[in-house]
Amino acid sequence: MITKRLFDPLKFIRGETNCAVELNSEGRPVLRFDRGHSPKEVQQARAVLARYERLLTLQLQQGGVSIQKLIAKGVILLKAGRYELVAVSGKIESDPGS
Repeated sequence: MITKRLFDPLKFIRGETNCAVELNSEGRPVLRFDRGHSPKEVQQARAVLARYERLLTLQLQQGGVSIQKLIAKGVILLKAGRYELVAVSGKIESDPGS
């Protein structure tokens, strides 16, 4: 069986572009470039933020959890290649060992 890895926008921004992403005072995700970033990294981070703003907001509101954890907890579903919000009722508790 071939499995495809799920795209995690928060992990991508933090890992591939080395940018910090956090919620501002209005509850919207913003990027912070603390050190010298290439124009390509800046462009990639901004493109991911623009496309996945709602999902990034959810991830950050939940303490920076992964897409896999949101799916496992039943907060989001993957339908026809798209993420779909099911329900959010407070912060997702971290599992020991995760």
